[in-house]
This record gives sequence, C-alpha cells and structure tokens, in this order.
Amino acid sequence: MVKNLEMKMREYFEVQEEKYSFEIAKVEGIITVKCFDNDGISNELKFEISSAAVTEDINILITDLIDCVYQKYINPSNKRIRAFAEFCNRKINSLDKALQKGDTDKISKINLDLTEKYRITKSYKNDVSFYKTFVKMFYCIKGD
Repeated sequence: MVKNLEMKMREYFEVQEEKYSFEIAKVEGIITVKCFDNDGISNELKFEISSAAVTEDINILITDLIDCVYQKYINPSNKRIRAFAEFCNRKINSLDKALQKGDTDKISKINLDLTEKYRITKSYKNDVSFYKTFVKMFYCIKGD
C-alpha cells in the first residue's frame, strides 16, 4: 500500500510543471511522507500519521494525509492570515490617533509594523498555496 501510494504521487507530478519526488516509509507504527523538490533537497515537508489508524485502504490513508496537511501546515497559517485583519484594525486605529496628535515618530513606527506584518502574512499565503498543491494531488490520487 505504501509503495502504491508513492508510485501514484510520483505519477501525478510527472505530468505537472512542478517536479517533486517522494519518500514514504513506515517505521515503528508511523507512516512518514517526505517531499523533495527538483534539486533533490528535502523541504522538510513531512506528513506523519500513526499506522494504528491506517488500514490497507489507500483512500483512508490519503484522507488521513490530507487531514495531516491541514492540521500541521494550512490551518495554522490560515489562522495567522485571519489575525492580520484584526492587527490592521488595531494599527489603523492607533495611526488615526497619532495623525490627530501629529506624532510623526509614532506614525512611522506604525507604518513599519504594518508593512512588516504584511510581508509575513504574504509569506503565509504563499505557504498555504504551496501546501494546497499537495492536498490537490492527494484528492486527484484518491479520485483515480
């Protein structure tokens, strides 16, 4: 089952523009999926699930892997992305007060905070997009 999944994952990315290779291992009751990019460098992207929950049904394994990707990578990033809106609201409120007082130092500091947080949030959005590539792959494999 593990080798069958690894083969399907490789087949999926053979027809995609992006090239990834995978290494799947079952060690001490844990199934680990490692992802490597074009250069053969591991992105330390690990999907780990306990084999106690794994049956010989590849669809259940794929569902567990999808859940793992969401729990470990996508959901935490989405949480930080959503927090950015609240952060902006607080900073804009502070910016308004600083503008009313004419405090240019405070305005500059708030602008720096906003732009720094924006860059970080943009990075999280890119991460979510990257991880959703694998979720899409898992759903495509599951549908075959």
